[in-house]
Amino acid sequence: MKCRICEKETKTLGHHITKYHKDITLKDYYDKYISLTTGKCLVWGKDTRFNNLTKGYSKYCSMSCRNISN
Repeated sequence: MKCRICEKETKTLGHHITKYHKDITLKDYYDKYISLTTGKCLVWGKDTRFNNLTKGYSKYCSMSCRNISN
């Protein structure tokens, strides 16, 4: 993968970011450069948990919301 901050090719983007770009968190990097989702629960619209650079945010804020969603 290519880092969008320094344009360096790397096999492990998460490790690269935490080692060389200490001024940005993985969550902030995801929000700025990768994000395709809002990080809001599909049922209630509450903030959801950030998982990692590959998975992004959870779709639901709780198991309860996950269970009632279609």
